[in-house]
Amino acid sequence: MVSVKGGRMGDAFTLPFGPLRLMDLAKGNANKARDLVDAGLHALPGLRALEKRALYAVGGIWRSVARVDMDEHNYPLHVLQHYTIPRSRALRLCEVLSVQSRKSLDRLKSVSRRRAELLPYGAIVLERVLLATRVDAVVVSAYGLREGLLHAQLAAEERDKDPLLEYAFCANERVSRAPQHAHEMIAWTAPLFADESAELRRIRLASCLFSDIGWRLHPDDRAIGTYNQVVHAPFAGADHRARALIASSVFHRYSGDEEVPKSLVIEDLLDKEDEALALRIGLAERLAFALSASAVGELGHTRLRLTPSKLLLEVPRRREMIAGEPVQKRLGALAACLGRKGEILIG
Repeated sequence: MVSVKGGRMGDAFTLPFGPLRLMDLAKGNANKARDLVDAGLHALPGLRALEKRALYAVGGIWRSVARVDMDEHNYPLHVLQHYTIPRSRALRLCEVLSVQSRKSLDRLKSVSRRRAELLPYGAIVLERVLLATRVDAVVVSAYGLREGLLHAQLAAEERDKDPLLEYAFCANERVSRAPQHAHEMIAWTAPLFADESAELRRIRLASCLFSDIGWRLHPDDRAIGTYNQVVHAPFAGADHRARALIASSVFHRYSGDEEVPKSLVIEDLLDKEDEALALRIGLAERLAFALSASAVGELGHTRLRLTPSKLLLEVPRRREMIAGEPVQKRLGALAACLGRKGEILIG
């Protein structure tokens, strides 16, 4: 157990409560296992100070607990990284798992038989930690000790890189028709997001970098296919809300202002403001592709500008032919989602 705050680690403690070790120490007795864990945690200083913070659970037994919770709630996004279980739900789940028979555990389809036998002891440890610390959520890590050791051996410059954006940069370089176009689009769309926070900016950056990865797909499958690619992609550095936000924005890049199909919506992840932001990012990208056809260097000849009542697209006279009906329609859709009217200025 290690406390982390502001990117710095606090004191670290090791207790002999891995599920195999705990099973041996308790001689298969669940109540004795609880007493052993409580006594070990009681000896650690400062646990109560962790109230209202998150417990980041690293290890295979925690991932198994998360899989059971996903199945129990029919959670549609089967991505363990940053899967979050609220405190009250985690306590109920631990209570149920800790008293299951071996026969009942073997029926769990989401957990291997090897892990299933250990689940009650993992559940006991998690329950006692939650009660001892009063943390308000369990956040599951898809990575473990081996990845941590590898990460520690990286150069400091590599460790400091943003894992979400690094993945998006690589996907853009590997798959997009013109990778530099995404970088131009990041700057070109900036006037529409003047007040964005640092977190929302990185979401918009990631969306722009993912915006052309579906070009090889059949036109009928680009919106949904790219949504699924992004929302299930193996990147870190983003919670499930951020995944859904980025994926939804790329959906709108291909589909326009169509609603994301209900079969894809992950309940409670995005609120109305999030949905509006995803639509704005996606429609801005859609307009950019209509203007440039993903050709590098084209977006710089035009400019977006917001006024209190209008969204203006400035196009030089020598390029006025690009401002045809497709561009006008996409500008109008983007302006409407901003509560404004679209207008093209030729000059």
